[in-house]
Amino acid sequence: MAVSLWLTKSMVFALSLLTGSSPPFGINMARGDHSGGIWFTQSTQNKPEQGERDLFRSVDIRTPDGALYYLPPPSGGKPRTAVQLVGGLSFANGVVLDETGGFLYLSETMGGRVLRYRLDVQAGQVTDQTVALTDVRPDNLELDRHNRLWIANPMWNEILVLDLNTDTAQSVFRISTRKSEQVILEIESRIRDGKSWLELLSPLLWEPGPGLVTGIILSADNGPVYVTGLGNTLIQLKR
Repeated sequence: MAVSLWLTKSMVFALSLLTGSSPPFGINMARGDHSGGIWFTQSTQNKPEQGERDLFRSVDIRTPDGALYYLPPPSGGKPRTAVQLVGGLSFANGVVLDETGGFLYLSETMGGRVLRYRLDVQAGQVTDQTVALTDVRPDNLELDRHNRLWIANPMWNEILVLDLNTDTAQSVFRISTRKSEQVILEIESRIRDGKSWLELLSPLLWEPGPGLVTGIILSADNGPVYVTGLGNTLIQLKR
């Protein structure tokens, strides 16, 4: 997953500058809060010297070694040390903060769910894990001003919108064919059985689209939504 790998390298570099040392494992997604704290996900325990091997191992076979971390804001020139808040996640991925409502949302890709936590920015903590959405392979997340969570769902080449006021989700964009539906069913069956599935990752999953959908960019107000992915094309959707 090229987008996640790029984020891993850049985020590790940025956090090494902030903390004075590089985190031991790769980093997928990071968000800053209003006080200067940083919340970030570790998808799996993949070390730089191992390259992409362990990253793809955790995508291929569910491995509960992902985590959510918190890096506190600067304080009097003191070293900043990241603290693990949640462990045992199966490929922790996208994360988004709802500071107004007091929630943090996190994609657990290989766990097949979007997790919701009570968020305490001042304490740098999360509590009360619940499940916001299941039966999804979520990647990146975005929250709009109408309290709707936009979710990239790569396996289905889809964008879902979860209305957090009603806890109802709907698909607003999807690329699928009869062949891709057959491949998805086989992949999901193998994941449930703990079997390897990456050999099935092929253009059959995303054609006629440019590549697997992995993220969303929300423009201001009710402007266009841009769908990002592993291809070389940015897809524009109207709202």
